[in-house]
Amino acid sequence: VITFNFSSKNTAPQGLLLNGNIVKSADRIKLLGVIITEDLRWSQNTAHICKKINKKYYILCKLKQFGIKQEDMLTAWTLLMRPITEYAAPLWHSGLLESDTNNLETLQKKAIGLILGTTYLENRRYYKLNGKPTPYEEVLEYLGLTTLSIRREALTSKFAVETFKNERHEDFFEERINIRESARTKK
Repeated sequence: VITFNFSSKNTAPQGLLLNGNIVKSADRIKLLGVIITEDLRWSQNTAHICKKINKKYYILCKLKQFGIKQEDMLTAWTLLMRPITEYAAPLWHSGLLESDTNNLETLQKKAIGLILGTTYLENRRYYKLNGKPTPYEEVLEYLGLTTLSIRREALTSKFAVETFKNERHEDFFEERINIRESARTKK
């Protein structure tokens, strides 16, 4: 059992029984691959995502080692690795701290660095694009990518619109009547 209670006198329920067995209290759970903590912060989930992606960078390293073209390596990033950074994003995206957002964006920066190569000028990372040092934002535009934050925002908006339009979920939303409009029609 995980308790979400933000009062100053937060006490976990004691002695909960389920079929005669005591249910243990936890400060975090993993539900469908997403780590949910009792404070509803997403830093542990972000760390989990980062750990999973860090284990998969070897894919890009091996592809580069075998001389695979950069566009194919980019496809490996976008199809095999990036979806891990977006899994269940509508659930947790809006609750990310700035540090979590930065940690996630670093994953894409590292992937692009492995694909294109990097160089440093005045302690700032640049990517080797056609032999020239290029900043991250320009590289994204050239490659037709966006930041992971923008992608998560789009995924979250798409999820919200699809949920709103789905007949199964119409009871989730209240119908709002425009008071000004209805007042005009009564005259």
